[in-house]
Amino acid sequence: MARSLQVGIVGILLLGAAFGLGSLDAVGPLASPEGVSFCPSRDPGPNAGWIRVPDDFWTVMEAVEVAVQQGLYRVWIGPGRYFVRWPDSPSTAPPNLGEILLCGLGPGFTVLLHPGLVDDYTPFDAHPPSIDPSFYVRPEEGQEALLEGFTLIGAKVTISAGKAARVVLRNVQILSPGGPQGPDPLGWDGITLYTVEEGAQVVLEGVTIQGAAQGIDISSSGKGEILLQDVLISGNEGEGLFLHGSTRTLLLRSRVVYNGSRGISMDMQPWLIIRDSEIAHNRYDGIDVGSGGLLEVYNTRIFANGGYGIRLFMEACEERWEASYPSFSGKIRGRGNEIFDNAQGDLCPEDYTWPEGFQQP
Repeated sequence: MARSLQVGIVGILLLGAAFGLGSLDAVGPLASPEGVSFCPSRDPGPNAGWIRVPDDFWTVMEAVEVAVQQGLYRVWIGPGRYFVRWPDSPSTAPPNLGEILLCGLGPGFTVLLHPGLVDDYTPFDAHPPSIDPSFYVRPEEGQEALLEGFTLIGAKVTISAGKAARVVLRNVQILSPGGPQGPDPLGWDGITLYTVEEGAQVVLEGVTIQGAAQGIDISSSGKGEILLQDVLISGNEGEGLFLHGSTRTLLLRSRVVYNGSRGISMDMQPWLIIRDSEIAHNRYDGIDVGSGGLLEVYNTRIFANGGYGIRLFMEACEERWEASYPSFSGKIRGRGNEIFDNAQGDLCPEDYTWPEGFQQP
């Protein structure tokens, strides 16, 4: 695959010589990788260097296999609904997308369905446990994977990125088997990010996740970078965004709303930067911060959550305090935030040394 997939802006946004506002503001106005796209807006046609579905192959995974075997790494999927499975062993070999450009026409036009679904939204009464619901996106060192322009129903995306690898999900909608009407009855998370190794970059841009057990689970302990840009995480049964690793993550121009537990939950030692976003109408806290890590919040609206706007794990904020668990000892940075109308309070503890200008008056 051509190595010209330039999403290095993530490194500019997330890397710096030091933590904090100075290193982030030094880059000037936030840039966007949105101009980066190799997906054609229409059928590329025969002899254009693409494997096409359904013109060349009826099934998506057969097209992927052939594209990889032929060294093309480019698959274009036209409008329609496709059950995604490996051609010969759907029960033992879930889709694994390593180095690939997998392009659809757009959410609602190109719809990929889990093979255990009877139709768009209805799971089998007894779901076949042998059929893995995951799209595995696991580029190895230096490889690149781009998935763009789909609705996924009844499937989840599981991502790992090797050293200096890149993963881009753009313009992708992930819905539960229960549809937008209710949470996933099978307990699947929308997106799970495991190891993101040194120099690796994961970009989720224009991604919507609705109705999953948990929206996005970032458990990565690698030294890579994650950018969530223009993302909607809404209507999931548990947390919208759960971070319990140490990878640096930027949430930019995104909405985390109407989730059945906390909007964002942090544990262990993550570094989370939130800018120009909205965290609202979640059942419990807008942002819940565990014992450590670094949270930076800028120009973000946090309101109408059922618990606190931002809660730190400290005795003053816990009804059932467990002294055996270490209290919050991380760092909070940021400014210019609108935090209001949260049911239990906006910031807890109120007497914590919040940064000057962290909350607008």
